[in-house]
Formats: sequence, structure tokens, C-alpha cells
Amino acid sequence: MLWLLLACTDVETETAVTAETEDVGTRFGFPLPERDRFPTLIGVDHDAVVQPDTILGRATCKDYEDRGFPHCYDEHHGSDYLLEGAFESMDAGSSPIVAAADGVVFEIADGNYDRCHADADAGGVVCDGHDKVANYVILQHVDGLFSLYWHMKSGSVQVAVGDEVTCGDALGLVGSSGESSTPHLHFEVTDPSGAVIDPYSGPLSQSASLWADQLGVDLLPGAGCAE
Repeated sequence: MLWLLLACTDVETETAVTAETEDVGTRFGFPLPERDRFPTLIGVDHDAVVQPDTILGRATCKDYEDRGFPHCYDEHHGSDYLLEGAFESMDAGSSPIVAAADGVVFEIADGNYDRCHADADAGGVVCDGHDKVANYVILQHVDGLFSLYWHMKSGSVQVAVGDEVTCGDALGLVGSSGESSTPHLHFEVTDPSGAVIDPYSGPLSQSASLWADQLGVDLLPGAGCAE
């Protein structure tokens, strides 16, 4: 499990995590309706230090509750929700991803290989000879925030650029495309400048949660509008 988590580097976001969210109006519902299928969360890294690219370095991090690995890993800028049953579950039909808030489709990618996985011999994620490119949807919200839905199953994206979506509308299915070691959703929020915002509130994050209903530590956020 240690290797599996550390092999998943997700979206390469160069901007740092920010806590400046006092004027933000968008609040998100949980984007995975089949919530019982996602028992594992790997959160945003709030440790500003870029650690050495070693097993120990990548496992050095701080999540929103000031906890280390496996609650996060170094330079992780989103919230990962791992699909229980991994590729077997994905092959059986996977699980839907929905819009976490009203917005407009800003960017999409589809058709890329979706069975990327961790390979200890290769020292990271491999895509079996295919380009390591994710399928994804990015939404822009009325206050300028963006929400990113990464690593989707190939051929599953159900929206087009410019579409207006309502919270709870289907976007696609969970997959393992791009820098992904196992089927999961990487959900990320950025402000208009591109700086990452952790939607969870906590000791190392902002004081106001961006979730419509954050609930307790280690619990999935409430469905909110995404019921």
C-alpha cells in the first residue's frame, strides 16, 4: 500500500496551497454519489517544503489536520478518493463523477489510456507504453474558482467545453489515466490565479470549509447539492 500511494503523483500543479478564501462564495457538494465505494482519502499537502524525491521524502507531508502520510504525500495538491476494488471495480462499470457545484465546462480531455498503475520495478507509475496523459474535466464557477476532476475512465466524459452544468450533473467515470497508480478521483480547487485551495478547513487549512457540509475528521463531506 505504501508504494501504491507514493506512486500516484496526480496533477503537476506548480502553485502553492493558499488559505485566502474568506471572500470565496462557491461551496461544493461531494462529487462521488456512490460514496460508500471510496473509503480512502489522500489529502492536500500543506507542508511548504519540497522534499527530496525519495520514498521518505515523498512520505513527508502535512494534511489539513496536521497529520502526515498516509493522509497526504509531498507536493500533493488535491484530494484523492480511491475506488474500492481498484481495477476490478473499474472494469465492472466504475463509479460516476458529478459536478460538485454549478459552473461552466472550461476544459476537458478524453480518449487517453486509463489503466495506468504503479510499478515498483519501473520506480513509479507506468501506462503500458501509452502516453501518461489524464482524462479530465475542469469547471469554472461564478466567483472565478475552478474545480478539477482528474484521471477519468477513457470515453466516459459526458460534457463539452462551454456547457453549463448544475451541481450533481454527470461528468464522467472514475478511471486511472495519467499519473495514477490506481482508479480514483483527484478533486482539486484553484482560485482565479491558479493557486490551490484545500476545500477542507482545519488547523493547517483555511478557517471556512469550501464543502457545503464538511462533517467530521475522516468522514466524507456531505452530498450537498450533489445528491
